[in-house]
Amino acid sequence: MLDKFKNPNIILFLPWRKSSDVSMITRNLSVEDAEKIHDAFRSVSINRNQERMPDYGFFEYPLSLDDFKARLYDSRLSIALEDGKRRELLAYVLAYPFWQIPDLDTKNDLVLPRLKGHPELVYVDQFFMKPGLPAFIAGRLVDIWTTLAQGYTRQGTVCAIPQNPWKNIPSTRFAIDRGFSRQGVVKGKNIEFAIFGKPFWELGDKTSNLSLSIK
Repeated sequence: MLDKFKNPNIILFLPWRKSSDVSMITRNLSVEDAEKIHDAFRSVSINRNQERMPDYGFFEYPLSLDDFKARLYDSRLSIALEDGKRRELLAYVLAYPFWQIPDLDTKNDLVLPRLKGHPELVYVDQFFMKPGLPAFIAGRLVDIWTTLAQGYTRQGTVCAIPQNPWKNIPSTRFAIDRGFSRQGVVKGKNIEFAIFGKPFWELGDKTSNLSLSIK
């Protein structure tokens, strides 16, 4: 299904001045990036038993290195932002179409088994930014990713953001600011995720409904 999508790696330069100019390169992820992405993911993973809860992070999401490899098997909808000089990972978006979900091991995943949608609807599994990066870079990276995703599908995109017992307030605000709206809730034992979605509009479209259902 992705054969029709022939977009090559995206190479863009985002100037950012801190102590010196840094060239930021945006490129597609691949399976070879799995370990690097997994390390970044673990660096901001959190659980309810921590003494101090941070403002943002991946909440009680137990993914192994093999899980990342599976999610990156076809990674044309996943991108990384790197320091072009040092090849240091600064941010990434990990996403895939719904048709890929049945191929994933979701036995420890509360959200994915509860979502049903059009095969080409895109699920944003993770959005990571290295702590300390300027906030405007998040918006620029999501704009780049959205352009990439719109080249693949008109169906739109969805994501899950924790709301209880810990609420990811920055991600919730960011999603709403980028045009996402709340589609429903997935609840587990003492845990709750809000499902946010955003349709991709084209001229002439008469409806903005997502092809999504939540069990």
